[in-house]
Amino acid sequence: MVAGRSVFDPRLAEDVYRAAAANAWVRRVEQVRKRRDGTVEVRAEFRRPFAVVALEDSFADDLRVVDADGVVLPVPLRRLKRADFITILGVRGSPPPAGRKWDAPDLADGLRLLKLIREKPYAAQVTTIDVRNYGGRISQAEPHLRMYAQVGRSGRTDIRFGRFPTADGLDYCISPQRKLQYLDEYVRAHDGRLAGINAYIDLRYDTLYVSHY
Repeated sequence: MVAGRSVFDPRLAEDVYRAAAANAWVRRVEQVRKRRDGTVEVRAEFRRPFAVVALEDSFADDLRVVDADGVVLPVPLRRLKRADFITILGVRGSPPPAGRKWDAPDLADGLRLLKLIREKPYAAQVTTIDVRNYGGRISQAEPHLRMYAQVGRSGRTDIRFGRFPTADGLDYCISPQRKLQYLDEYVRAHDGRLAGINAYIDLRYDTLYVSHY
C-alpha cells in the first residue's frame, strides 16, 4: 500500500484511509497524515474483543469473538484466554464476516446485559449469558435471559434475569437497575460470593427469590 510510493503521491493518503477503514479491527479512522520523512501516520480507534458468542445450533468449538457493538472480529480462539471473556450462548442465525456487525436481537440484549455487569466486582464469577430462550421462543415460563456463575469446580448458580422492559414502557417488568441492586445486595450479604451458594437466584419479581440450597 505504501512501499514504493512517493509521499507526494496525491492519492496516497486517500488509499491508506480506505485500507484502514476497511480493516475489521478499526472502528474509526481519525486522521491520515503524510510526513516529510516519507512515512504515513494513521490515527484510528480500534475495536477490542468483548465477548465470545456460541451459536444456537452449533458445535461447542464453533465460536465467534465480537466487540461491544457486536462486530465480529477475526480472532483465532486459540489466541484468547477464554476465562477472561463471558460467553453469550444460544444466538440464533448466521454470523456475518469479520468486520461486520452481527445484527441479531438476542445478541444485542446479551451484550446489553454484559455491559451492565462487566464493571461489577463479581463479574469475574459470571461465565455465561444464556439467550437461548430469548423472547420466550422455547418457553414463556422460563427466563428470557439468564446468567450462569461458577468459580472453579464449585456449584453453578443459575441467575434468572428475565427480560428487559419494552421500549414503550407499557409492560410491567422489574427494571434492570433493580435487578442489579438485587445482585449487589446478595453479593454483599455473602462476602463477595455470587457463585456456588444457591442453585438459583431469581431477579424477575418484586422480591428476590433464591433456592433453598
